[in-house]
Formats: sequence, C-alpha cells, structure tokens
Amino acid sequence: SLEQAQSENLTLYKRTTTTPPLRLAVHIIRSSSGSGGISEADLQEKIEYLNYYMGQAYFEFYEYTRDYIDSDYFFTINNEQKIIQLLQVNSKNACINVYFVPNFSGYNGVARFSPRLNNTGIHGIIVRNGAPVSTLPHEMGHFFDLFHTHETYFNPTGIFENIARTGSCANWDY
Repeated sequence: SLEQAQSENLTLYKRTTTTPPLRLAVHIIRSSSGSGGISEADLQEKIEYLNYYMGQAYFEFYEYTRDYIDSDYFFTINNEQKIIQLLQVNSKNACINVYFVPNFSGYNGVARFSPRLNNTGIHGIIVRNGAPVSTLPHEMGHFFDLFHTHETYFNPTGIFENIARTGSCANWDY
C-alpha cells in the first residue's frame, strides 16, 4: 500500500528467498615466475566478505573455477588497454569473471558492467590483491549495473542522476 511505501520501513522491500548461488571464475595473476599471486587466505576472506555484504540482498557466490595467469605484462595494470585485454584472458561463460592482480595503478578495483549495459561484450571485475575487503562487493554492485549515487548517465531522452537531491530520500547537497 501507499502507506507502507511511505513508512520508510526498508524491511518491506527485502526479499525473503536466496538467489541461486552465482559462479565466480577466479583468475589469479602472478609474475611469469609464478610469484606474487593473492594468498589463499586473502582470497577466501574477500569471497567471505562478498557473501556477507551481498547476502543482505540475498545473493550468494561461490568459486566455480580457478586459474593462474603467469604474466609480467598483466602483473601491473596501469591503463585502460590492459584492463580490456585482461578481461578477455581465460574468460569463462556463465560465470562472473574476477581477476586478482598484484598491482593496480590508482585503483583498488574496477568492474565492467554486465553485458546488458556493456556494448563491447567485455565484462568482469578486477581487484587489487591488497585492496580492502569491501572492494569486491563494491565492484560486484557495478557489475550488476549499479552506479555511484553521485554519477550521472545518459540516454536518448536526457541526463539522469542516481541521487535524490530533494525530499525525504535526499542524501547529498551541493
């Protein structure tokens, strides 16, 4: 009812069932000598936190497959070209491809949006090994087409923002 919607009780909108677990294709980038990859403990911690944070929306993830990419070229990601190239290496269909890199200049992570919004067809997530545990859930949100609240996007009818600047939903001012 309208009264329920205006009550600001967010539990009214909470799903009550869990989405079937989603597959992660984990790609661990190391140097050509096989060193420098994310540790097993750090990898498991990042996946655990992903499930903790995304579990609030009833999403669950599991490692479906893992491979190692031993490449000095991809050991440090420092430009858009390398991002695009890496997201095409060993990409698995029917999985969310997540690449863990030792060095990522200026970023903790990046996501190429789901294929629904990405006209290039290249999609996936890259996370720096030493990034905070909140980075993977943050980038997963982008993978599922969520923007930052301060971002704008364009469509044929105009420019839209993802933020309410007025009213009871306002969370940001100039």
